[in-house]
Amino acid sequence: MARHNTTGNAGLEMGPNLVIVFNQTTNDITKENVSDSTSNTLRPAQEDSPHDGSEYFEDMMKAGWWDAQGSPCGRWNCRGKSQSRRGDISTRSTNCRPQKEQEEESDLKGHRPTQFSSRDKKKALLGLGGEAARSRPEPLSSAQAPAEGAELPAWMRLYFYGMHGITLDVLVSCAQRFARSPDRRMLGFSSPYSCLLHSLTHFALEKVYLQQWRCPSAFVFNFLLYPSAHVGLHILAGQVLLLSPGSGLAGAVAPGALDLALQYMLALYHSQVFLKRFLCLQYRPQRQQQQQLGASPAPPGARVPAAAGDRQRRPGGPRSTGGSPSPGLPDLLRFLFFGMHGFLDEIFFTFFFNVLRLGHGATSGHTSLWSFFMYGSCSFVVEKLYFHLYYTCGWGTWKRVPIYVIFIYVWELSWGLGLRMCSACSWDYSHYPLNFMGLITLMYLPGWIFLSVYQDLLSNALGRVQYRPTN
Repeated sequence: MARHNTTGNAGLEMGPNLVIVFNQTTNDITKENVSDSTSNTLRPAQEDSPHDGSEYFEDMMKAGWWDAQGSPCGRWNCRGKSQSRRGDISTRSTNCRPQKEQEEESDLKGHRPTQFSSRDKKKALLGLGGEAARSRPEPLSSAQAPAEGAELPAWMRLYFYGMHGITLDVLVSCAQRFARSPDRRMLGFSSPYSCLLHSLTHFALEKVYLQQWRCPSAFVFNFLLYPSAHVGLHILAGQVLLLSPGSGLAGAVAPGALDLALQYMLALYHSQVFLKRFLCLQYRPQRQQQQQLGASPAPPGARVPAAAGDRQRRPGGPRSTGGSPSPGLPDLLRFLFFGMHGFLDEIFFTFFFNVLRLGHGATSGHTSLWSFFMYGSCSFVVEKLYFHLYYTCGWGTWKRVPIYVIFIYVWELSWGLGLRMCSACSWDYSHYPLNFMGLITLMYLPGWIFLSVYQDLLSNALGRVQYRPTN
């Protein structure tokens, strides 16, 4: 219990007849045996008194007599002396261990006392809520807090799922077509309707996959429950696709045994290969990424001054600690992404081109298996150009786009010449004006400009995606 006398000396009642008195002037502490007759020397502090004892205990703590946990420390603890939790304190001696030495020893043992706020220290010293104060450490700052990425946003997962579904459509249709009539062009087919259905079905199957922990048997879930849900949803999506505009079918068609076996194999691939890797992707918002680099985010529209003697670099975009762009995904995963996105680009482009040419009779778009490697490698190199021209040279968008377009035309011409020599080229622009050798044409210039600008946006998005495999 806290007490103080008329001279301003603070006291702590340690027992029925034992009081510890703290002298503010000399910062010394003495023990006094207080009998009933002399108990009025130290009177209890009144609640309305401006001196409630907390400031005196703060001074005692600063002088090294008391710690934040409400226990004697520093100048109290003497070598060879023992003390109890109740406060049986030995007298001062010349061989007392200094407080700094105890803190160093505590650091070596890994038991550094927890830091508390001043309000918690007062409560601990006065015995009011001491246990709560000990169990409530100060919160970590944003710089000390562990940096963990969040799961991919829903829109990004739907984007990936649609692109992945189109890739499966192209691979399956290409294999089926090649089995019937071998063709080196390796053509495959899909449609925007199929892309939408794949996005929705993959998103629903993700929710089913995340409930795996509820099933007591992993074997039953992986080889029976999940494949059943996968096959059922894809059969339903296939029936909906048959009713899409331009399909020419008015009724449902029952899937054959080969179709069911193919969907079962795709279900095993989807659960055991694709989702296990895809769910390891994490997304870092731009604000969190800037905090990890130790720089506060600049307000919108603010100009970042360049260092003396250096070129001004544009703010924004994923950056690493060395000033270079953050790679985000590994190069192999980026190549796979750009290859699948090439399928998506060609399927959408050829579908809408067929719609303009054939009207509502168009049912799908087409692409080639070689487009995966052509688009994947081209986009990978264009991304490297973007990183260099944007982050190192500080070039703006419309200064970079001509470099992109020139490289794209050279890349398309090179691949076209190589595939034509093998009778595997899937395009011919001879009937278009402004073409060169039927392999490139200026008619597609607006489309290449759009894809060049869109490529930079994809690179910025991929820079915030990380692959963190689970052990």
